[in-house]
Amino acid sequence: MVAHRLIIDRPASGAWNMAVDETLLIDAAVRGIATLRLYQWSEPTLSLGYFQQYGDRNQHLASRECVCVRRQTGGGAILHDRELTYSLALPANHPLARQTESLYASVHDAFIAALKPMLGGEDSRWILLRRDQESTMSAHEEPFLCFQRRARGDVVFRSRETSIDPGDNAARTASPDWKVLGSAQRRHQGAILQHGSLLWNTSLAAPELAGLSESVGIDASTDELSTAISEAILRKLSLHMSQAELPPDLESNARQLANNKYASAAWTKRR
Repeated sequence: MVAHRLIIDRPASGAWNMAVDETLLIDAAVRGIATLRLYQWSEPTLSLGYFQQYGDRNQHLASRECVCVRRQTGGGAILHDRELTYSLALPANHPLARQTESLYASVHDAFIAALKPMLGGEDSRWILLRRDQESTMSAHEEPFLCFQRRARGDVVFRSRETSIDPGDNAARTASPDWKVLGSAQRRHQGAILQHGSLLWNTSLAAPELAGLSESVGIDASTDELSTAISEAILRKLSLHMSQAELPPDLESNARQLANNKYASAAWTKRR
């Protein structure tokens, strides 16, 4: 039997957010507790993928003044600002802990199910879907920003119409599919962490990226969005979680990780 908890957090710093995610992964491995967490960022923050070079952040001028952290997961850089971020930590004995592709698809399908009514249901001119194609780019050709990359399983939106003007924000992208959700995974002693970001509105620190809400005209508060997303994920994964705060012992562990690892230049600039 897997113990579960749901955490809907207040906006926090990048170092804290990354430290809590790692703490929850360790907790899943050691104590077998599954946690779904939804959170935001207290200031515009650029998170680098684990394998990215720190110096590459200079490629993106709009975010050069932003705080920078490094994730424990791979992928492209993400400008966290006007978005909703989630993390899901599952212990080794959860059925999906070893089915990484199924976990990725299931969580993204849950986001689609939660967002579909906000787009207008079956009558909407917009379609949300998971990409079924891998990127044709090599690793060194991939754009710096995660939301400018396209990978199998990413959630994208497009119009049902063949020829449209999707608005100023969406028009700035180079693809007919506008990516709004991507995720990455990390494993620890059989447990798995999956986290990702839903691009909700355009940030001044990443003006080339179109947010879903403003592009298609969704009027929903962050609280409404968090409720809809968490309920959809729990339903899709057949998890029964009660909302809780981060326990004091895990808060202490996260504080140490935030101070000693994620806020340190040695970690952020390690490559």
